[in-house]
Amino acid sequence: MPKQTKYAHERRANNRDQKRIKERIQIQAIIDEFLSFEQLHQAQQSESITTVYDQVNQHLDQLKCSFSLKKAFYQQFRKRIIQSNRAYHTDLPLPTKHLVSIQRTPLLFNETWLEQTKYISQIKEKLLRYWYTADDFTIDESIGNILICAILYGGISNLSSLTALLEHLKQQGSIDQISRIQIPLIFLEPQSPHYGDLYDPKRPLKKSRNFVPDRLTLLWITRFKTQAIDIQHDCYTYINCIFNALALPFNPKQFKQFLQMASHSWMQLDRVDLSPALSLCLSEEIETCGLSPSVFKRYLTPQLSNFDLQQTEEPLPKTLNPAEKEEKSCTDHSLDSSIALHKQILKFFRNSDQTVTDLKNCLLNQHAHLPENAKRLGLWLYSLFHPTREDIEYIAELYQLDQSKYSRHIAQQQKIRHSSIYSYYTKLAETWLLHSTDYLEELNLNDHLETIYSRMLNGVGKSRSQKFDLLKRFHQFQQMLFNAESFPLSTEGLRIHSPKAEIISGKTFQHLLSQLSQYKNSSYTPHDLEMLSIVYTIAFRTGMRINEILGMRIKDVEGVKASSIWIRTYRAKHQQHFLKTDSAERNLNVQILLSEEEHLQFQKYCKARRIAYNPNQYLFTMWNSAERIRPYMVTTPFQKTLDSILPNHCYTFHSLRHSATNNLAIILTMDYEFVNVFTDYSPRHYNLIRSQLLSSQTPQNCWYLLAHLLGHIDPTETFRSYLHLAYIMAGYQLRKFDPCLDRTVIRKICPSLKSSKHQQIALSYYDEQIVQTIKIKPITMPDEYINTSKIKGDLVQAEDSNFFYGTSKSSYPFSLVIKILKALDQSYTPELLSQQYDFPIETLMPWQQNILRLKQLKNRKNRPRFIINAEKSERVLPHIETAEDKKLLEYFFKQLNQHSCNDIYILDALHIFEMKANISHAGLIFNANDVRLANRFLRGIYSLFPEKYWHKAISPDIPQEKLMARLHSKLPSCRTNSSLSNSFKLELISQKNGKSLGIFRYCLLILLILCTQLPDHN
Repeated sequence: MPKQTKYAHERRANNRDQKRIKERIQIQAIIDEFLSFEQLHQAQQSESITTVYDQVNQHLDQLKCSFSLKKAFYQQFRKRIIQSNRAYHTDLPLPTKHLVSIQRTPLLFNETWLEQTKYISQIKEKLLRYWYTADDFTIDESIGNILICAILYGGISNLSSLTALLEHLKQQGSIDQISRIQIPLIFLEPQSPHYGDLYDPKRPLKKSRNFVPDRLTLLWITRFKTQAIDIQHDCYTYINCIFNALALPFNPKQFKQFLQMASHSWMQLDRVDLSPALSLCLSEEIETCGLSPSVFKRYLTPQLSNFDLQQTEEPLPKTLNPAEKEEKSCTDHSLDSSIALHKQILKFFRNSDQTVTDLKNCLLNQHAHLPENAKRLGLWLYSLFHPTREDIEYIAELYQLDQSKYSRHIAQQQKIRHSSIYSYYTKLAETWLLHSTDYLEELNLNDHLETIYSRMLNGVGKSRSQKFDLLKRFHQFQQMLFNAESFPLSTEGLRIHSPKAEIISGKTFQHLLSQLSQYKNSSYTPHDLEMLSIVYTIAFRTGMRINEILGMRIKDVEGVKASSIWIRTYRAKHQQHFLKTDSAERNLNVQILLSEEEHLQFQKYCKARRIAYNPNQYLFTMWNSAERIRPYMVTTPFQKTLDSILPNHCYTFHSLRHSATNNLAIILTMDYEFVNVFTDYSPRHYNLIRSQLLSSQTPQNCWYLLAHLLGHIDPTETFRSYLHLAYIMAGYQLRKFDPCLDRTVIRKICPSLKSSKHQQIALSYYDEQIVQTIKIKPITMPDEYINTSKIKGDLVQAEDSNFFYGTSKSSYPFSLVIKILKALDQSYTPELLSQQYDFPIETLMPWQQNILRLKQLKNRKNRPRFIINAEKSERVLPHIETAEDKKLLEYFFKQLNQHSCNDIYILDALHIFEMKANISHAGLIFNANDVRLANRFLRGIYSLFPEKYWHKAISPDIPQEKLMARLHSKLPSCRTNSSLSNSFKLELISQKNGKSLGIFRYCLLILLILCTQLPDHN
């Protein structure tokens, strides 16, 4: 018998089957060798189960198995442990190793796709023939033609969206038009059970679906609008009417298949350049949502006003009334204990280095007083930190817990970062303590968990599914350690994803930047507002998250011209910075993403930061500060400025990321005519981005590029949560299909339209007529965009020239000034420093002369008054090393900002310091008769340092009360110093070790150098 030849696909299938059989044999061999029921039972009795698990993992590594084999084995591994637990009534831990692989998206264009496309093409041919041959169309046929055209040509293939379109027609809803590109727009709100942006707890979840009707659909809608047609049936009935006219079989199953197949022909329409991803968005196989009418109009046509200074006044701190918060439970000792524990834990989180230690001490010290609900919450929270084995034993013994179960529960939990544990706790703690307190007097709290959980979830909106998952996690802990039953709640109806569909337009953003300089707050200098404008611009152009921007170091900006940004994590304890996901680490070419003016502004800022600070310090900080900015310092001016210029908006700082996503998606996939309507990018900037980023012409490449720019591993999350113009982009492409119909057919469909003399007429000929016939409302477009390059450059202006260098009025940070003074003190030439630091040489020359003058000053013993060590060097400026010194220096320059460089009181105090300063003392020593001189000194200098640091040391010979009465400034601390002889000393004392601070002398020396003219006290 001749050997039968098999087709290639049959051979491949046979090979796959053989491979699966071989893998099953290998898996069974490993199970028989290591995981027999007897071996597992013996390991459980000898408490060596972890050794068995390690042996299995090592054996797998030695075999060098494929990923598919490992994945299949761990599935069988888990099943084996479950079977063993049931057979021997044990509680062996399940293996927790997770294997993740990158799944390839199945091919869109395959054999089935071609067959279904052929079927849709046949329906189109029959539909066109039906229009030509029919004498007239009934009411049901008119509605059916609208729906079938929307399916075949308009991009609607989802039943919910089709039903929403039918409802829109029934309600005689309006049709809008974006005039500059002449596309009509219908706002639909189809029901979407698990995903949507229109959340209302009392109604089913819906989403915004922007429908751009194609020309054929709009032609039939025109017929519908010009005739009195009443809609009484559903979509299936009207589509069935059309299929009957086409003499094609039709039933509910075929209707569903027809909707699924309709999308296959959209990309084949003439002159339509529709990417597969946008096609999947239209068919709603990729989750995405559009913009609601109010959001879209606020985005495209914002009603902006000028900044109102009254709205920037700082609100009074909100005081909470404890009587309202704890109303009827304030006398309950259990509730008081729970609240006290909750407040303590929140304080523990402020000091991240000591949180675990503080929490452990709290649990140890208060174990006898904690109620049951607080005990469970505290122990669960403690388990999230993965405590040591010794601590677990001690806690378990104290709270009478099963130590092995507690250890097993902790081992099964993945390690979580500190910020995530804080987030878990704050989402759960208050509601759990509040609702569980009512059942503390019951015998068993476990009997009431279902009621407690239901109360905790009641009233929770969009985040209901997140809180549900957190409750489930908390319940697993209670189930293992406190013998609770299985989780009592059902998951039905909880899994929803509701993105916030809000986009800030270019016009709104530019107006925001133009009004930012009007924001008045004592916490922000003009330099801070300039820095914030750069932060907002980066977020608007690149889509970076606020944490990513604020966590950047100076060294993360790469290139001499600040051409790119490296977004990365820092794991060292002294500079920890984490990203949201591993995929968030990326490199962004800001030289391309920012406009030319914006990049020059950013480049100038980076240059100033590089000169003044070291590379490991943060890129964005407040003026004269090296500390990381708190997010609220960025979001508060943003929100208040927007509140003033655009009342009733719903924007947040995160809306800038949404805006960047949509702007970049439009640029990468659409022509400039479309881009010009929705963004503020110039043609040059548009072409630059496309030429630099679109290295491949593959249609799908741009979506993965966009996902990478946002820090997503693939475009799924990009479409689902961030892209809100996908429907309009796809509809714009579909509307390029401009079919030619016989004028008799057009007259038959819509008699109210005036036909041309030509026999075959393109439907675009009737665009203006249709707009006037059915009264489509145009959406007015924004005016000319504001040029913010000059505005941002003018944010920082010196109010006058009488300032101290290093203050915000000078435009030079004190760190740069100190660098220069230190170099001058080390005999560097002003010419070299001027060139190196881009600093005016006419300012450096007097500073050098002042330093030389200080080096020449002698005391009564003819020794240098200010030179630290004349034998080794001739430096006059001491080193500042401690964090306390640096903090005082920052405070000193902040206070100095309120004074001018010709302040007579400061100049007088400096003259006194020059006379009294001694190299052996950090403070100033005054004779008992020099009280008036001391008062003059304090009058100029006292306010420049925090009051709590001031200190006076008094000789035992001087009556303390008499001296205190004569000194005008009330120095908070005072002590007797026996080394002083009939004198007293003014100094700054450390709050940590009580020693005299050298920063006092350092700051006054800085002032002596910066003040180019001192008064003559002859």
